[in-house]
Amino acid sequence: MAVKAPSAAWAWLFWLLLGCGWVIMLAGVSALQQDCGASNVNALGVAGTAGYLAPVACDNFYEYTWWHVWYLFAMWAIVIPVFLAAGWVHKWRMGLIGMLIPLVVLLQYTCDTFLGLWESGPIGSQTESRAKALFAGSLISAISVYCLIILFGVYDEKGTPVR
Repeated sequence: MAVKAPSAAWAWLFWLLLGCGWVIMLAGVSALQQDCGASNVNALGVAGTAGYLAPVACDNFYEYTWWHVWYLFAMWAIVIPVFLAAGWVHKWRMGLIGMLIPLVVLLQYTCDTFLGLWESGPIGSQTESRAKALFAGSLISAISVYCLIILFGVYDEKGTPVR
């Protein structure tokens, strides 16, 4: 028995939610890096966690997270809307899902990293609230990407054949 493909309206809804998550992530990571600048603060001083084997400059500590933020932006602002607007989702769904899977892994990594930062920082500090924002944004984004993967993966095999 074939499953009826869901409406594209659901995909657009999760696309909007993904955009909200991206904005929160962007605000969180930029606020966390705001304390860096030209100071001699290292990652252990800012993060309070021994996630690295050696002290890392504060500006370098967030490089990987920035990569996650901009990869998410590229998927949100370019790839997903083009596929949805052009109606290519079901024709190219495996490729689209293949681009979303690494993104969801990176977002889960970001959630884990900044949950640790949230829990290891001083209670009530700016670092804690900024880490909470980044954690919330990456969690919202990860849930949205999971939902998009499920929506894009559902296909009505008895419907119009893919050519």
